[in-house]
Amino acid sequence: MTKVYYMDPMFKDALEKVPPVIRKEVGFSFDIAKRIYDILKKKGWSKTDLAKATGKKTPVVTKWMSGTHNFTMRTIAEIEVALGEEIVSVKQSRPKSKPTPKPYVTDFLAQRKVSEPQMSYNKEPDKE
Repeated sequence: MTKVYYMDPMFKDALEKVPPVIRKEVGFSFDIAKRIYDILKKKGWSKTDLAKATGKKTPVVTKWMSGTHNFTMRTIAEIEVALGEEIVSVKQSRPKSKPTPKPYVTDFLAQRKVSEPQMSYNKEPDKE
């Protein structure tokens, strides 16, 4: 059985006028709240447990979990430390490995093994 959802045309029209940046921001907030919820569920923790672990009051955690909280980097870091898990990950681009540079002439000379110079004396016969 398929559920049919009705959306009031006025609400639908208003929703379509929301700028894409705002929709993206709200989506991030909901995604973060969902990630926290999933970790709490996996750990068997309640919102009160998270509040104790972060040193916050339970209503603060409830606001986080509402999906409408504007998270700061600091708040996300505090939650990640308390949970011991990553909530948000950032894709990092790493430079390709650099080729080994060719040694400079001075490096080459420094690395070259040079044998001790051999001294040869041309002895002239002693004159008496």
